Amino acid sequence: MVFFSYAYRSLMTRFRSNVLTILSIALFVTGSAVGLSVYLSLRSAVIDTSPPENILVLGKGASGEGGSKLTLDTARKIVLLDGLSKAGDGPLASRELVSGVYVNTADFSRYHAPVTIRGIDEQSTKVHHVTVIEGSAPQSGTLQVMIGRRLAKDYPELRIGADISLPGGAAPITGVFSSEGSPFEFEVWTPRAALELHTKAKNSSSMTIVAESAARVPEIIASIKGNKSIEAEAISVRESRANGAGLERILKIVLILLVLLSIVAASAIATTMNAAVAVRMPELGALVAIGVRRSMLGRLVVLESVLLATIGTIIGVIVNELIHRMVGSIGPFELVSIAIVPVVAVGLGLLMGLIGGLVPAMSVRRLDVIKAMR
Repeated sequence: MVFFSYAYRSLMTRFRSNVLTILSIALFVTGSAVGLSVYLSLRSAVIDTSPPENILVLGKGASGEGGSKLTLDTARKIVLLDGLSKAGDGPLASRELVSGVYVNTADFSRYHAPVTIRGIDEQSTKVHHVTVIEGSAPQSGTLQVMIGRRLAKDYPELRIGADISLPGGAAPITGVFSSEGSPFEFEVWTPRAALELHTKAKNSSSMTIVAESAARVPEIIASIKGNKSIEAEAISVRESRANGAGLERILKIVLILLVLLSIVAASAIATTMNAAVAVRMPELGALVAIGVRRSMLGRLVVLESVLLATIGTIIGVIVNELIHRMVGSIGPFELVSIAIVPVVAVGLGLLMGLIGGLVPAMSVRRLDVIKAMR
């Protein structure tokens, strides 16, 4: 108890100089937690909601659905491949048309946000693991649409029964669907024939096929790419989404941020503790002279460093939680509460406190009593 009391009084006597160190640790913890939260939230929405057995097929040379053209002849060849999951008498696959649309009311009085509109077929909801949570799916041969859960949340007046304006005419909203938080929830879905009418398109944009198992996905992708008669590109849906969301780039940024902030945090604590040790050398020398072990004084310095880090860590975790609540989402992606984020942030903050206190602690352990008391 005396040990902790002495460390506390020592820190309070240098309160002003310690504030900067605490803020550095708080910045480090906040930056680490926010970066990690963004990455894990995006990964959760992009990867965890992507069925591992789903394969995205695009037109030859296309890098995404937006600029892809997939002919009917190519689609017919693809469904004949081995290893596809079956749905009734045929393979489990959906041929879709993807475009952009401004979500306007029929009278153009509200909503001017560009979103993705997807022309679907009968198997699309099953292929993409989509569930209609309100109303019903649009009927084939109509201009009806259903909207994603996130889109309905962001535009509450886009309710069932309302119309949105599309190039081919007013389209009534018949339902709201969920896809467990995937990017689909920020889209408008309508029968493919209706979207072909709206856009005057002659080819679909893509095709999603379902392998019998995730283990067969690489084999099917290789079959598509290696078949010269099939004019198409193929990639797993998970990889396609990860590339589109820039997950690898975000992870690199988070890691660079962690390294830079770690250097700043550890340096701030080390500088503060070194300065404190230099000023207190006579005091520490006197303690050694009356019988206090140098190892105990070294542990005292580390304890003071960890206490500073603890205060900064608590502030950083609180600020991260406030940012999380204020931001809420990044575009179509929700910032989800992941328990591991504050745990990792606390661990990193305390680690920086420990590292920052080691160097001055080593100086204390090598203390020369005679020089210190001069």
